[in-house]
This record gives sequence, C-alpha cells and structure tokens, in this order.
Amino acid sequence: MLLFRLVIDITLEEIHMDRKRKFTLVTAVVGIAIISILLLLAGPREIAHAINAANHKMILIALFFQLSISLLYPLRWKYLLSSMGKGTRFSNIYMVSSLGFLVNALTPGAQAGGEPARAYVLSKVEKLSPSKCFASIVAERVYDVISYLLVIILGLVMLLHAYSFGWLGTIMIVIAILFIIMLTILALYISVNKNKALKLLRFIFRFLRNIKPLMNKIDEWASKLEDTVEEYSHSFKKILLDKTWKGLFYSFLIRALEILRLYFVMLALGINLSIEHAIMLFVVVVLSTLVPSPPAGMGVVESAYMLVLKMMGVPLQIAAAMMVIDRMLNTLVPALIGVASSYYLGFKRFDLLNRKVSTHSL
Repeated sequence: MLLFRLVIDITLEEIHMDRKRKFTLVTAVVGIAIISILLLLAGPREIAHAINAANHKMILIALFFQLSISLLYPLRWKYLLSSMGKGTRFSNIYMVSSLGFLVNALTPGAQAGGEPARAYVLSKVEKLSPSKCFASIVAERVYDVISYLLVIILGLVMLLHAYSFGWLGTIMIVIAILFIIMLTILALYISVNKNKALKLLRFIFRFLRNIKPLMNKIDEWASKLEDTVEEYSHSFKKILLDKTWKGLFYSFLIRALEILRLYFVMLALGINLSIEHAIMLFVVVVLSTLVPSPPAGMGVVESAYMLVLKMMGVPLQIAAAMMVIDRMLNTLVPALIGVASSYYLGFKRFDLLNRKVSTHSL
C-alpha cells in the first residue's frame, strides 16, 4: 500500500511538472507570435533599414549603461551582504546575480524564479546560510520597489499631464500605483514579523521543491524552519538598520541608468523626444512586466514599447527598431552573461566536488 501511494505521489508530481513545462512552452509560443505580428506590421525591411541607419556610437553608450547596471546590481548585493559580517567575492556575486537574471527571464508570469535560485546558489558558493541570502534579496526587492514607485509616480504624472487617458485610464493608473505601494508595505511587514516570515519561507520552500536537485535540501531546511526564520528576520532587520540609505542610492542610480539607456537608444534612432518621454516610456514598460506573461515578458513588453512610442508620434518602423535594440540590450545581453555564468558556476561546483572526492580517497 505504501509503495502504491509512493508511485501515485511521484506520478502526480511528474504530471504537475509536465503541465508547468507545457504552460511555459505555450505562453512562449504566444509571446513569439505577438512579437512576429508586431514586426510584420512595422515591416521587417523598414526595421532593418532603421537599425542600420542608427547612430552606433549612441548604441554603444546605451550598451555601456546596461553593462554598468549589470555591475551595480551585484555591487549592491555585496554591500547588503557585508552586514552579515562575512566577506564575499564580487566575482561570485556577479555570476550568481547574472544567473538569477537568466532564470527570471525564463520564468513565466512576474519573472521571480531567479530570486530563490540565486539565494540557493550563493549559499553554496559563499558558504552562507540560505536564510541570510533570502533576507538580503528581500531587502534588495524592497529598495527596488521604493525606487520604482517614485519613478513610476513621476512618470504617470507626466503621462496624465501630456496625454488624455479618460476616467478609466486614470483609474487604472491609480490602481497600479496603489498596488505597488501595497506590495512594498506587505514585503516590509512580512519580513519584520516572525510569523508572517515563517509563512513566506514555507511558500518559497514549496516553490523550490519543484527543482528536483533541491528537494532533499529543502526538507532539511524545513526541519530547521524556526531557527531559519529567526535568522532571516534578524538579518533583514540588520540590513534595513545599517544599509538603507546606500541601498536606496544604488537602486535610484540603477533606475537613472535604465532611463538613460532608453534615452540614448532614442537618440541613436533620431527620435526627437525629451528625457521626460524616456521616463514615461520606462514607466509603462515596467508596469507591463507586472502583467502575467510569457518568459521575459515576450509579447507584452514589446506591445508596451510600440503602443507608447506610437502614441508619442514615433513612426511604427522606428518604434519597432527601438524596441528591438533596447530589448537586445536589456534582455539578451544580461541573458548571455547569465548563460556564461551558469556554465562557470556549474563547472566550478563540479571541480569542488571532484576535489572533495579525491581528498577523501587519499
């Protein structure tokens, strides 16, 4: 009877995982279809001509901003982790951060799968407790949400001033702002409240159980959940007390560079718009990532680019060219770095395992 129950449980788990894979595949196909339609509407030849005629020096400057952003995220993470009293290697944090971006890009919905993944990988690479890693990542997200919130409010005020959205559009914008504020308050409340933090970690553990190599480890962590929550809550409070202002500085600097990247892509394509228009475009694109969507927001984010730029009077082929260039910079470039990092981290873990085996055999 026990064996029969075990077989049923394993079969149900496999069906659940298979459904997830199918869902990811279907949403990815839908996203690619939407992008294809947008590109066909704009005209592939016209888009290629616009990209070839672009100012490549400006694109290189935009690429520089993106690479700077890719450095600032792990720099901020290293700074937050320093409150734990243990030094961490920047090279490891950079690669784990890049790996997290890659996992986020491959995760449907709100692209949040990379956060648990990088907490786990960093805990192994740097010999930190998973709860401390989770605490630093939640603190990161709080700083990001605060910086996003202020930029979004600024951008939406600009949008409402420059364009008429009607009462329905205005209500939707206000709801979006309130939703982000609610998320910020909720994250802070959960992280400083031990009982709520316990529920949060149980939710994260349920997510991690879907990753087969982690299943045994998750059960081990779950058996020590009370201690884990105590350590998580203490670490989170320590980060907030010691690192808030500099953590926020890093976050606002990243937002500024993201907007500048967009602005320089505009300049590269000869789009005669101001930095305020770049802020408005940035805000709508960020809000589009909150919509349940295929991996990397395929289809949804591209539609947001095209819609806003068209509304700003940009020709369709130029809007499509800007979308292609900026998506390559902010998604493809970090994803390629993430692929390289995942290979390196995989080989590194394998080498360490081999060394341990060799040592024991001697």
